[in-house]
Amino acid sequence: MAYPLRAGLSLPDAAIVFDSSRPAMLALTYAALASLLILGDTLEWLDADSVRRFLARAQLSDGSMASGLDAAQEAEPAEAGASWWLGASLQMVLGGDVDDLAGSAAAGGQLPILPSHSLENFTLLAQDLARGGFGKNPESGADPLHSAYALAGLALCKRARKALGLERVSASTGLPASVAMSAGIPEAHVCAAGVRPVATTVSGEAAAAAGVARAVKRVAEAPKQREGAGFVVRRPIGGALPQIDPILMLDHFGPVVYGPGEAVGAPDHPHRGFETVTYMLQGTFQHLDSWGGAGRIEPGDVQWMTAGSGLVHSEMPSDEIIEKGGTVEGFQLWVNLPRAKKMVKPAWQDRKASEMPLVAIPGASEGSTVRVIAGSSCGKEAVIETHTPFFYIDVTLASAGDRLVQPVPGHFSTFVYVFRESALLGSTKRLVKLGHVAEFEAAGDEVVVEAPEGIKGPVRALIVGGAPIKEPVVQYGPFVMNTREEIMDAMRDFQSGKMGDIDGARERAAATDAARTTQRRSGRWAKDSEEL
Repeated sequence: MAYPLRAGLSLPDAAIVFDSSRPAMLALTYAALASLLILGDTLEWLDADSVRRFLARAQLSDGSMASGLDAAQEAEPAEAGASWWLGASLQMVLGGDVDDLAGSAAAGGQLPILPSHSLENFTLLAQDLARGGFGKNPESGADPLHSAYALAGLALCKRARKALGLERVSASTGLPASVAMSAGIPEAHVCAAGVRPVATTVSGEAAAAAGVARAVKRVAEAPKQREGAGFVVRRPIGGALPQIDPILMLDHFGPVVYGPGEAVGAPDHPHRGFETVTYMLQGTFQHLDSWGGAGRIEPGDVQWMTAGSGLVHSEMPSDEIIEKGGTVEGFQLWVNLPRAKKMVKPAWQDRKASEMPLVAIPGASEGSTVRVIAGSSCGKEAVIETHTPFFYIDVTLASAGDRLVQPVPGHFSTFVYVFRESALLGSTKRLVKLGHVAEFEAAGDEVVVEAPEGIKGPVRALIVGGAPIKEPVVQYGPFVMNTREEIMDAMRDFQSGKMGDIDGARERAAATDAARTTQRRSGRWAKDSEEL
C-alpha cells in the first residue's frame, strides 16, 4: 500500500493529488504523510525541500493557508483547516512548533512562510462567536470538522497554545498528546534522516501500539570538583560523561550546610555562545550581570540565561546565607546554541517555583510528581521557551514500583541523573545509584524511570534531552563557539571590556576573598567534600 502513496509524494512539487488532472491539496499531503508513518515508512526517501516549497506556495498574503493549488498552480481560497494540514505536515517533515519552523534555520531558510501569528489570526477570525466553534473561513458558520482542524492547527503554534490554554497535539493523529499516549496511539517523531513512527514491534497484544523504551547506553559516577570561589560540585555531564549534544555540562552543587561567613559562589565571570540554566533546590542565590540584570533564585526557581553575544555575571549565595549560614543545593545546566544564534542579544527567563508546572504522575502513589522545567511531561508544558527543541524534567517517585514513562522524540539525545536514592532505568531496568548519570541509546521513543524496592525515601532524578545541533564545538572555559578564531575574539572582547562590568565588583571580590580565607582556616572545604 505504501508504494502508491510514495508515488504521489514523488510528484515534482511533492504535493498529493487524487490523479494528475486534479489540483494539489494540503489535506492530501498531510494525509499521505500520516498514512505512510502509520504503515511504518521512515520517509528517508522523501525530498523534504520540494514539500517545503509546495507548502510555502499555498500561503496567501494575509498569512492564511489555501486549501491547495489549482491546475494552474494558483492558490485556492483560504481555509481555516489548512492551518492544521500545514503545521502537521511541517512537524512530520521537520519537527518542532510552527513558530520555530516558519522561515527558520531548521527549515534550511527555504520556507518563506509568514510569521505564525498571521496564521493564528486568520484561524481565530474563522471562529463563530455565536456558536463557539470554527468555520471553514470567516464567512462560514461553525461546524465540528473545521472546529477540530482549527483547534489542532492553533495547538501546533507554541504561542497560541499558551495563550489559549491548549495542550500540544500529535502531528500524526491530531489528538492531544496525553490522550494519544493513554490510548496507545503511535505518534510520529522526527529523526535526523527524516521521519519515523513510534515502533510497534513490541510483543504482546497490549504492547502492540505502545512505545519502545530506550536502553541505557552507559553509566558513570559524577566526580566532585571545585568551581567558582571554591564550592564543590558533582559534574555528571562534561565530567563523568562527555558532552551530549546539545548539553555541554551539568553541575550539581551541594547539598552543603554552610556556617556564618562560609558560603561561597561564582564571582564575576563572562559567558558567550550558549545558555545557562540555574535550578535551585535549597537556599537562595543572587544574580547580577553587566547588562543591569539582578535577581534572587529561591528554592524551586529557575533562571534560564541566554549568554549569546556575551556578558559578565555573578552567582553568589544570598546575603542571608552568607551572614547566617544555611543549606545550599541546586543545578546548573549549560545548553549549546546553534551557530546562527551564538551572537544573539543576552536574555533572561526568570521563573518562580509557583509558575513551574508540578504534575502528579498518573497511576503512581501520592507524592510522585514531575516538575516541568522545559518541554512537556504528563500532558503539561513548561513556561520556559527554548532556542532548540529540548526538555528538562525533575521527577520524584515516592514509593517502590512508581514509574514515569517520558516520551522522547527519536532524534533527541537523552540522559538521567539520579540525585536521591537509586533508580531503575531503561528497557532493562538497570539499577543506577545516587550520584550517577546514565546516557541512553538512540533507539526507542520513551525513557522509563522506576523506583526500586528497598528505598528509604523518594527517588529523585533529572531527565534531560534535546535535539543535537551537530556543529563543531570549541570551548575555552566560559566561552563556547564553533572555531578557535571565535574563541580568541571572545577572549579579546572580554579583556577589552566589551562584555561590560558589574557595579561594585571590587567590593564583592574583597568579600569573597575574606570568605575563602575563613574556609581555609576552618578546614571547611574538606568537610564540604565529605558531605557530598
